Amino acid sequence: MIEPKNTKYPLGHFFGSLWILSIYPKLVRGQIYYEVRCQNPGCGRRSFATLHQLEVKHLSSCGVCDPRDHTKTQEYKAWSNMWARCHNPEHQAYKDYGGRGIVVDPLWQHYPTFLADLGLRPSPLHSLERRDNSRMYTKENVYWALPAEQSRNSRAVFRATLNGQTKTVNEWCAELRLPSSTVYRRIKEGMSPEDAIQNL
Repeated sequence: MIEPKNTKYPLGHFFGSLWILSIYPKLVRGQIYYEVRCQNPGCGRRSFATLHQLEVKHLSSCGVCDPRDHTKTQEYKAWSNMWARCHNPEHQAYKDYGGRGIVVDPLWQHYPTFLADLGLRPSPLHSLERRDNSRMYTKENVYWALPAEQSRNSRAVFRATLNGQTKTVNEWCAELRLPSSTVYRRIKEGMSPEDAIQNL
């Protein structure tokens, strides 16, 4: 638990229209997060911000009600990284996303649409996740997930249909005694789950 006395700013401190409500109870990637509420007229949204966002980037609102703060938020960073790994061949992760045909819904070309569909992150630990890793980034396939959910989703979502039976790749690997690491590598390289299993 992080004690308020060990942080730089007390509860109730204002950064622009952001009012510090509490300190997130654990460090996230080595950083302290403040839970803040936007006091702009008609807003009242709660979100999370790091000291760097508040002091250096001068974040002063939730980023929803004031477009000038869009680029200073963690939600914007998640949106920007999503687009880069899917559509920028120079991005270090492009081969695992855009290189495999994973793209972003054109409706999400504009950040406000993305934010309206997904909303703010429920906590600093949440990040973007797809329900089906073989499908594109769309409103129906993307949600804010905790690390444990992402870990479960990273492999179990791949399913293969062989001889009329559909099972997860993990289940097929166990039944056919196939090396799962090899099967997943082949899927990552662009093979369908069925071909990755059958052509070993």
